[in-house]
Amino acid sequence: MNIKAVGILLILWVTAVVQLCDAGSGAETGDRKDDSIRLYLPRAVTIKDAVASIGRVGIIRGSESLAAKVSEIPLGRISAPNQEIVIDKTMLLGRLACSGIPTSKVTFAGAEKTTVKRQQQVIKGAKLVETASLFLEKNLPYPSVCEWAPIRTPRDFVVVGAAEDITLRPVLIKKDHSMVTIALVTDQDGRETAAGQVTFRIKHKCRAAVTTTEIPAGTVLTCDNAEVTEIVSDEPTAVDWQAPYGLAARRDLPARCVIGPSMVKPVKHEKPAKAQKPPIIVERNQNVLVRISQPGFFAGAVGKATQKGRAGDYIKVKVQITDTPRIIYARVNQDGTVEPVF
Repeated sequence: MNIKAVGILLILWVTAVVQLCDAGSGAETGDRKDDSIRLYLPRAVTIKDAVASIGRVGIIRGSESLAAKVSEIPLGRISAPNQEIVIDKTMLLGRLACSGIPTSKVTFAGAEKTTVKRQQQVIKGAKLVETASLFLEKNLPYPSVCEWAPIRTPRDFVVVGAAEDITLRPVLIKKDHSMVTIALVTDQDGRETAAGQVTFRIKHKCRAAVTTTEIPAGTVLTCDNAEVTEIVSDEPTAVDWQAPYGLAARRDLPARCVIGPSMVKPVKHEKPAKAQKPPIIVERNQNVLVRISQPGFFAGAVGKATQKGRAGDYIKVKVQITDTPRIIYARVNQDGTVEPVF
């Protein structure tokens, strides 16, 4: 056998020995992977779902079947916003032992403990106000509304879960002439949660009468000293509103003053004085002079008035010219005499 053949045989023998050693080493390594678990713990982790498990908290190294089993072991539930749970090695070993995995087969790497919290989204109070304001702009409670401002900014709202799963929906829940309240509701996974409320103070565009010059108390309002214009007010225009023309100012009003209902009053028209009745000239049972006066002729007699009368009145007078008394009608004169009516 020559040197070349010996060299070839030597190389083949060495190769076989190396392969045998590698096979033995591989068998030992495979056995170790099947029997042991290596866990790496980060200092903090954020999970999407409510339930924390070993697979969501740490990194698992080991056989595929054993790693899958370990990954599903639960560690606790996060049910409230900003809630955190702390996982340490003692807790992990206890959970693994309950699942039939000996602690001697578990090794750790990384942090001594890890803080776990759920993924969440913070909706700022300013965002709630903005969303409610945009809704109010498209859904005015009254046609006359022209301005609105929030009374206060609500607190920030925290929603657990992924941001893409959250929608914010405004709902009008209360309104009157001065304020509007809008509730913000989140829809997540088919559930509704109240995120907060925003109350706005609203103003209206309305018609009003404004003085164009100074008006003294008692002056009647006309087109010369007042005009009807459009203003911004806390209240809308009343249905029965009318311009106050023809009413009088209760007090002195400065120029450019918005005339309110309490500033004016109806004008009082003075009633004309009742005409006094002329005085009674002839009293009842009074003796009167009955006279007849014509041009070139005068006659008179004494009679008794049976009625009282004023100048110009016609009364009954009892006269006795013959033996038989008579009742005649006579007109009362200003001087107290009476004149028969024929």
